[in-house]
Amino acid sequence: MKKLIALTMALAMIFAFAACNHEIETSYTVITEENRVIIYVEATDGATLLDVMKGLRDDELLEFTESGGYITSINGIAGASDYSTFWALYTTDEEHSNIEWGDTEYEDKTLGSASLGAKDLHVKSENYYIWEFTSAYGG
Repeated sequence: MKKLIALTMALAMIFAFAACNHEIETSYTVITEENRVIIYVEATDGATLLDVMKGLRDDELLEFTESGGYITSINGIAGASDYSTFWALYTTDEEHSNIEWGDTEYEDKTLGSASLGAKDLHVKSENYYIWEFTSAYGG
């Protein structure tokens, strides 16, 4: 009887641990263009943009490289080592964007330059996150 109780308790602890160690559940839509990637987050449970991008990579919907949280290439297009070209991030999340730093348009919405990088930016439901390959010189 003691063995049965110990086995039952061990199983209960395993199930309790598994329930606490859940994966991030975020639903999103992604559109990839030549020099632009549009991610629309429909719902989230606190994922960062980098978490979402890793999920897209796992699903083979996006390729990217990063270095220290900085996105260095997307879908085979890499920024220059002198940062004269780079992937700029824009968002409709007003708390974490600044139109004075730069903006882009999408579906009649103006997105401001993100104030945080992909590693630190927690995505919010019903917001757009757009990566655009751009030049530091505006060309």
